[in-house]
Amino acid sequence: MKKLLPHTESYLKSLFLIIIIMVYNTGFSAPPDWEATPGLQYNMNMVAKLQYSDGTFSLNSNDLVAAFVDDQVRGVESPKVDDGGLIFLTIGSNQLFGEEITFKAYLADEDIIVDLDQTVSFESGSLVGTVGNPYIFTYTPEYSLTLSSSPESGGILSGDGLYEENETVNITATPNTGYEFTGWTGDIEHVDNPDNASAIVTMPAENVNLTANFIPQAPQVTDLTVTYDGNQHTIVADEIPGFTVSWYSDADGATEVIAPTGTNVGEYSAWAASVDEFGFESERVQATLTINKKPLTI
Repeated sequence: MKKLLPHTESYLKSLFLIIIIMVYNTGFSAPPDWEATPGLQYNMNMVAKLQYSDGTFSLNSNDLVAAFVDDQVRGVESPKVDDGGLIFLTIGSNQLFGEEITFKAYLADEDIIVDLDQTVSFESGSLVGTVGNPYIFTYTPEYSLTLSSSPESGGILSGDGLYEENETVNITATPNTGYEFTGWTGDIEHVDNPDNASAIVTMPAENVNLTANFIPQAPQVTDLTVTYDGNQHTIVADEIPGFTVSWYSDADGATEVIAPTGTNVGEYSAWAASVDEFGFESERVQATLTINKKPLTI
């Protein structure tokens, strides 16, 4: 077997290392690109800690705490592990005092950004918190309410988003033309009435996923009764625009038939259903063609 040249072997090792790094990194999202606005005239300082929702404090140097005025970053810093998680945050401003400072945190382990509960008023040269008595940043956890539609074309949904525990949320499912709502499925233990298109969700301390289910509206069919005349008669269903009509031999079976059609005296029945482009089917409705005997004439 041929031996690899030294430079070839080195190249392959480097390539292998790059691939490992790329594969490792694909499992993680990048933290926010928060950078403090440069060139501000005045500063204030904070010594703080970031408290998690379980009551513990951050010792993760990948966590971030950022100070904001509106959408402008005025300072950003990470917990110092060697200092017990202390955050030494410098905040800038072009005003001596008075600007309201809000805060956000990036939680690296969860890969989420949360709004912190605290605000401070900027005062140039001031120090908020000390090493012995740091300022505590906290946040109220929010959980996602995710709504989906089955089929996707079935209707328009409202109410999804991020909410706090015990917050009540109004959700609605409005059917698109040709569909009707049949109920919510999923985490329905948190829904007051899963059978109603308009319902209330009481958020737990976890994410909630709900699906609004729709089916096509049934086609309009009318029974037809005629007297025998030697001609062929057929019941025609009124199709809903964008849907087709399928006929079946019974209410539940899979055997497709033609619409009730006959020439001779008798009854001809079948069940009709509207079908959308995804194959979702409406409830079936029965239609009967009756051909009576021609009265005797004397």
